[in-house]
Amino acid sequence: GGEDAIVLEGVDASWEEQPAAASGVVQLKKTSEAKVEKEGDVDDTVGAERVTAGHDEPVTTDDILVSTASAAEIPSHAELQQLHASTEVEGNAALNPTPSDAVVSTGSGLASDVFALRNINMRMPRGKLTFVLGEVGSGKSSLLQLLLGEMRANRGHMAVDRGAGPVGYVPQGAWVLNATLRENVVLSRPFDAEWYNRVVAACALEADLANLPKGDETEIGERGVTVSGGQKARISMARALYGKPSLFLLDDPLSAVDAHVSRHLVDFAISGLMLTTLRATVVLVSHQLQFTHELAASVVLMEAGRVVAQGDANELASMGSLPHADKPDDDAQDAAQNEVRDKVPDEAQATLVAEGGNASQKTSETQDATNEEGAEPGFKAGHQAQGGTGGGRAPHNDSADGKLVATSSTTAERGKSVFESAASKGQPSAREMGLSNAKGEARRFYGRSMGYVWLALLLGFIFGLACSRALADFMLGRWISEGTSDADALTYTVLIVATGVFGLLQACTFAQRTIAASTRIHSTVLSAVLHAPKAFFDTTPLGIVLAVFSKDQDTLDDLFPITLVSLLKCATLVSTALVVSAIAVPVALAVLPVVGYFFYRLTATFNKPAAQLMRLDKATTGPIFSFYSETLAGLPSIRALGLQHEFDTSLIERLATNHRAHFFWASCNRWLAVRLDLLTAVVVLTVAVCALLLREELDTTLSALALVYILQITSMFQWGFRVYSECRTLFVSVERALTYSRIEQEPAHNTPADLSIDTSAGAWPPVGHIVFTNVEMRYRPALPLVLHGVSFSIAGGSKTAVVGRTGAGKSSLSVALFRLVELAAGSITIDGVDISSLGLAMLRRAMTIIQQDAMLFAGTIRSNLDPIGTHSDEALDAALRTVDFVRHAGGEATLDTNVAEGGANLSAGTRQLLGVAGALLRHSRIVMLDEATASIDFTTDATIQRVVRKSFDAATILTIAHRLDTVIDYDDVIVMSHGVAAECGAPAQLLRNEGSLFSALVRDTGTQSAKSLRESAMASERVRSVKAAASAQR
Repeated sequence: GGEDAIVLEGVDASWEEQPAAASGVVQLKKTSEAKVEKEGDVDDTVGAERVTAGHDEPVTTDDILVSTASAAEIPSHAELQQLHASTEVEGNAALNPTPSDAVVSTGSGLASDVFALRNINMRMPRGKLTFVLGEVGSGKSSLLQLLLGEMRANRGHMAVDRGAGPVGYVPQGAWVLNATLRENVVLSRPFDAEWYNRVVAACALEADLANLPKGDETEIGERGVTVSGGQKARISMARALYGKPSLFLLDDPLSAVDAHVSRHLVDFAISGLMLTTLRATVVLVSHQLQFTHELAASVVLMEAGRVVAQGDANELASMGSLPHADKPDDDAQDAAQNEVRDKVPDEAQATLVAEGGNASQKTSETQDATNEEGAEPGFKAGHQAQGGTGGGRAPHNDSADGKLVATSSTTAERGKSVFESAASKGQPSAREMGLSNAKGEARRFYGRSMGYVWLALLLGFIFGLACSRALADFMLGRWISEGTSDADALTYTVLIVATGVFGLLQACTFAQRTIAASTRIHSTVLSAVLHAPKAFFDTTPLGIVLAVFSKDQDTLDDLFPITLVSLLKCATLVSTALVVSAIAVPVALAVLPVVGYFFYRLTATFNKPAAQLMRLDKATTGPIFSFYSETLAGLPSIRALGLQHEFDTSLIERLATNHRAHFFWASCNRWLAVRLDLLTAVVVLTVAVCALLLREELDTTLSALALVYILQITSMFQWGFRVYSECRTLFVSVERALTYSRIEQEPAHNTPADLSIDTSAGAWPPVGHIVFTNVEMRYRPALPLVLHGVSFSIAGGSKTAVVGRTGAGKSSLSVALFRLVELAAGSITIDGVDISSLGLAMLRRAMTIIQQDAMLFAGTIRSNLDPIGTHSDEALDAALRTVDFVRHAGGEATLDTNVAEGGANLSAGTRQLLGVAGALLRHSRIVMLDEATASIDFTTDATIQRVVRKSFDAATILTIAHRLDTVIDYDDVIVMSHGVAAECGAPAQLLRNEGSLFSALVRDTGTQSAKSLRESAMASERVRSVKAAASAQR
């Protein structure tokens, strides 16, 4: 009716069948570039040789194959756009697809590879908030995708009132661009300073801006490496708010922040701006059940792709359908809200340092409470630059050491968009341009990759081929002019056979050694990148790395060998022609020095700009890959905001920048070709005139052979220099590969100290006793410390929780423990062994970490659980049963079930369960959970906690958590604050001190929750006391 903004009646929905857009289009671009380069650079240059010299190259066939492959990709992507357009919902349009419109997915689910929403009946009131709850894999995120039009409605009626503007969509995995913070919020929309400031304050970003080196003009880095998961979530929420939409779809944005920041977002962003100021319709997916009674006008419960209940929170709670929904008493709720509101004005100016903010010295509990983790150097406060990082979504997102540094990219106008400033991101680095190597080093690198002995043999075969061919032609001319003789026939036959043998040996040797060289270079670069330190990935755009392994490797595999073999053939033919001409017409040698001088000057003039243009061509390829990857990752957000045209335009601009360099490079080739044609004409004319004038004095056969050969170099000479120049420009790929093969490496993966470890009693470590002693750490040498003299001891086999405000330095402990970054001072020991003396392989093999965002690879469940095939199927099935994976995944999952890239066809919670199952197989003595349950429901959380307590009973467990109820029964708690271990002890012990930081964290959860946590802590202490007494009696 008129009061409902969203109505779904009997809707069945499934994912559309879509090609692998990322890999498909990247491959399409790769093959298209290869086609352009081959047609424009090789085909044109060897065309003359095909006509005049008669040496066919396999380029035409290759071009046909490449063109066919490229053409085959285009229809599927064109059809993809049409399919999406047919499902888009605009305004008040109702979707009533006919059965023929239905599309069945083959890649978005488990078991039969289909995940569907079935018989969805629900109404969401206009201008109110609807809370969507459900277990892992129940279809909550899919419901939001259906409302966005990303999922296809096959049957039923759906009406979505999205107004005339965009939809404010906040995805579960927050999406950010490699741009400034302001550009990420505003994108290409007009800049409204007043509204922008209100949005920034409501999303708790104001203090971040105050502490950034360039404020909101500071770059946040590719893939958001300089910000934590919580910061990305709040930036994503700010982006959605900035467009002033009438419909908000929020996919669990509160899971990435702690209770205090979550309270701020609820009060000011959701209740304040969305519901009160904009009077928008809000659909919130969350596991934060404490907000259901406070916020929700309607609550939707989902299970296995169906809506099982909908109604008022009190009504559902009374029916028992809404678990764990304790309504806080009004007084406590008002007090909590007033406490937050009282703090905001000051915090907004100085202390609301969200995720990653290095805070100054603690001036109040409020300042400590508002520090969020994850960012690096730019997030330091202006006082003493103390560091604190903590539980972001993943360790690499979590630091306060200064990752967030300003770059050369600035935005002159406040309303300037991310697209308008794309061209001013700064010049490519020397590494990207391949200019960081010493002269001749790249040639030696390629020579070593080919093998110097094989290279010498190859040159010998080429020389033998040239000599045997020239002698065979000479013998044929003498045989014809002087008549036949058995000796001449035998000699000619031998030379022809020698020509064939040398040609075959040359071809086989060249093919084998160039393949070996490209393979060795690929292995060398891959090994270097795989062993690169964390700082490399934080500072190197993904597109650059992808370009090295795609376009540069394609050049080494294909274009460079083809061009090199053409150069060798040309050099052989031209040198043979010149030698024969010099022998037949010696007087023609007089003109060669002059011609050679002009050739040298022309090529010297050509080589410098041509090589630089090729470097620019390759360096500008990386941003294309990066931007395309970012665009693919944020497609739902882009379409929700209605910014498809802007992103299309921006991608085309990047392609144009890349193509400009290639066009000017081709123009340089044309410039050289015209002048080389003139010089070769001079050489041919000189030999022909000399042969004609001196015909009475010269050998007729030799003169004729010289004229035949010299006519060939009309094209060969200029073609040879062009191919030589092209080889030099393509050789930039070798230079870049050499540069990336010498990037900084992690410490040794195997050391002599590994041999001294006693493993006779089983795997190391036998106990798992961890000791931090005055640990100091910074993420890169020039950045401030993020850990300041951290000291604590964790008993082997105990369960220890690491808690604290976001930004306190929690996740930096995992970075230090796994030696992702080396310590600046202090030491960490495991069972008395200093981990700095161990090889990284042994150290990391001894521990297991379960992160908040489980990393999955395209393949099957089996390949993700056991990548190297060391476990039996029975062990894998047992691990899946332990975590109850099959039930959460739909009931039909097997080890051979397909897993999409990044686990895209699995829900966040299901991916997490798969990560826990993989950890079970490792049987590690030390297990770390870094916010492993932050984004999943309480039921699944309980499942994981049960598995951890039972299956890792003898292991040392170190858990970084925002959810205190998951760790309140642990043996010990370490409270991090500003990069130091501020408090250590049993939970009950710390709670007895009302002034402790841990007590403050518990109070922030709310009155009812705090009471429950205190009771649980005291109960756990009594249980441990009873067990200890019983153990002492035994």
